[in-house]
Amino acid sequence: MARFNNSISSMIACLATVFALPAACAQESNDSLEDQDQTSRAVAFVGRFCLDCHSGQQPEADLNLESFRFASDIGRQIKTWNKVLQRVGDMQMPPTDSLQPDMLERKVFLDWARSTVQQTLCGGPVSPGPPRVRRLSRFEYSNTLHDLLGIAVDTSQVLPEDGAGGEGFDNASETLFISPIHAEKYMESAKAALDYAMNDPPTRPALLVAAPTQSLSPEAAAQQVLDRFLLLAFRRAITPEERQSYLDLFAAALEQQPEFSLAIRYPLEAAVVSPKFLFLWEEPCHSEQPELISQYEMASRLSYFLWATMPDKTLLDLADQGKLHDPEILREQ
Repeated sequence: MARFNNSISSMIACLATVFALPAACAQESNDSLEDQDQTSRAVAFVGRFCLDCHSGQQPEADLNLESFRFASDIGRQIKTWNKVLQRVGDMQMPPTDSLQPDMLERKVFLDWARSTVQQTLCGGPVSPGPPRVRRLSRFEYSNTLHDLLGIAVDTSQVLPEDGAGGEGFDNASETLFISPIHAEKYMESAKAALDYAMNDPPTRPALLVAAPTQSLSPEAAAQQVLDRFLLLAFRRAITPEERQSYLDLFAAALEQQPEFSLAIRYPLEAAVVSPKFLFLWEEPCHSEQPELISQYEMASRLSYFLWATMPDKTLLDLADQGKLHDPEILREQ
């Protein structure tokens, strides 16, 4: 009997689900009809109040709204519709000498358009966009040279001023381009800072962490110096190819200048004028799906955001250990 009752209960539940389906479909259909009705009213609003100026071969302000027929059209013209929203909301559209909607019509249109823009932007998958390469600002550059070389010299005073972006920040990527005068001044500054560090007794040992001995060849000593220096200068682990290119430069210099401290200066100088030092850049995403930035890229983002300088040993160690995607670790920084 219990088994029979259970069967009856299951059948009732199943039938209830089946009978509920048309209602659910009807609700979905009603929602769809309501969306279509709102879109139709928005199209009518545009046709009545906007197309006199914004249609034809020469639309006002190069804004042609003739093609607007469906909500999906907004998704293809987000920037355009942001302008429409702003101008309709600020009572600039329609112009005062044109037919005007009443306040309710204006509000209904704005509410629908804002909601549609928001759904378009937020309803789809996350799209972080391409990484933006930017030069270190002169303040960041000075701080980075200070921390890399261990010198108490402010090099920012000899560098050209950085233009502020539209938001007022001096580290906006669109303003941190590289001009011939920037390149010249940054190279002069880097060489002067390296000269100071190489000739300063307190900082020189921290820079030249190895030197040739009877048991350590000049090439092996140079590799120890460069492995440490390039990791800090490029703010990431270096590739074998990068290491070899700087070792080749050292070897060529050593042939011309047998003294180790003078020969090692050439690859060090090449590093501090390299774009890999001067620019903040991240590997582009080659997948259609968003990917996390690398551990070392996260270290640089944190460091330049919080302190406007290169990652310290703690951050680089955490990056090397693969821990900088851990929320708890990030909160501790």
